[in-house]
Amino acid sequence: MTVSLCSPDRTQAQARAGQVGGVPRQRGETRRRAAAPCSRRAIRRAVPLVRELTPRDGAALDEVFAGLSPRSRYLRFHAPLHQLSSRFRATLLDVDGRDRLTLVAVVCTPEGPRTAGIVRLARTGPREAEVAIEVADALHRQGIGRLLLTTIGQRAGELGLTHLTAEVLAENTPALALFRSVFPDGPTRRAGGILTLTCRLPAASDIPG
Repeated sequence: MTVSLCSPDRTQAQARAGQVGGVPRQRGETRRRAAAPCSRRAIRRAVPLVRELTPRDGAALDEVFAGLSPRSRYLRFHAPLHQLSSRFRATLLDVDGRDRLTLVAVVCTPEGPRTAGIVRLARTGPREAEVAIEVADALHRQGIGRLLLTTIGQRAGELGLTHLTAEVLAENTPALALFRSVFPDGPTRRAGGILTLTCRLPAASDIPG
């Protein structure tokens, strides 16, 4: 799968021009992005664009959260969660591109560009980081989760990380299968109903795409 990945410099240049990740934006994060209809070719190709989340990308964060069912929110956050508190939302938007890095996937739909999923990396040591991922329910089984994990793995390697960890509910078998299909190497520990997966990062060229 081809990955379109915007660098931070390119993302900032697009933001100054009124675009982020190729998606037109209006001023103010509380206003929804102006979404020009995607071309038929873009919809047919269905190649997501992956870009970095910025501290002003609250609209993208909210869009993905709104696309999660109550069940998906429980599996992602390990608790019933009806809305993001302002404090938790601020934590998720606290990114610096190195110790706290979040990538978003944007897809073209007949209604316009849509933020489809998010993967977040938070450094926990010199060579380690924790990672978490969510994909809107309507866009499951389209390779978006795999694309996000593959890309965050590549970025983690560039940042000098050698291990990623993920805490996954034991009942969340699709997430477990996804992590192990992308990062097959590393032990798994269980404490109650939570599995902690340690993912050893291969060379970037060896990560499945």
